[in-house]
Amino acid sequence: LHIVPKTRIVKLASPAFYYKDKSRFNNKELKGKDGSYQLFLNGYVSASDIIPRWKKRGGLCPLTAVEVERFKYLFQKLCVLDYVIRNTDRHMGNWLIKYEPEKILELAAIDNGLAFPVKHPETSSRLRQFPFAWAQLSWANYPWNEELRTNLLQLLTPQFVQSLCDDIATLFKYDRDVNRFLKYSQLRVFRGQIWNLRLALIMRESPAEMVKRPQVLVSRRYRHNPPDNDWNRAFRVKSADFSKRACC
Repeated sequence: LHIVPKTRIVKLASPAFYYKDKSRFNNKELKGKDGSYQLFLNGYVSASDIIPRWKKRGGLCPLTAVEVERFKYLFQKLCVLDYVIRNTDRHMGNWLIKYEPEKILELAAIDNGLAFPVKHPETSSRLRQFPFAWAQLSWANYPWNEELRTNLLQLLTPQFVQSLCDDIATLFKYDRDVNRFLKYSQLRVFRGQIWNLRLALIMRESPAEMVKRPQVLVSRRYRHNPPDNDWNRAFRVKSADFSKRACC
């Protein structure tokens, strides 16, 4: 999607970090801690500074027709990213816009920590109902950009989904709190979001309509690699209904 700034997992040490053994308070050499390191973006400002400004000026958006299409294209990429990884913390302060009238219009998604989900593991017992804040914006009601829709439908094959799951499973290894059961549960949610995204694209549902789809859990029918591009042969779909569970 190319809307997340370059990000790497690095090992850093600092007295400002939390250490269980309190080594930061003595002369011990600090151990490096794994963390996310993201490229700083110059010339970008928070969406909370720009979007309200666009709504003013007599109620008319100052963007040209070309810029409207460009922004819709970028905004829908953001919707796809957040929906697939279940990042429900996308408030107006953690997506950035770079805009120079009739020159530059770019969008960047930063601070993707509450995703997959890790910080709020909603998979071991039930899926919590977190809203996607961007679904309340008028931009979420636009139909899909046709170029983006076509590219995504061509890209979303069972083989591609499996490659994404393999990459994510590798990243999960950096988090000691993610055990095999949690990883399995999270990947079922992840596949379920992609399943719904694909159907929303096929049915030409807007992003605002897509988030209203019933949540599903998707597990694989194959052992290592999908046999073909048939989604029904590759995956097993289950409704994410945990209402009868006594424990949370």
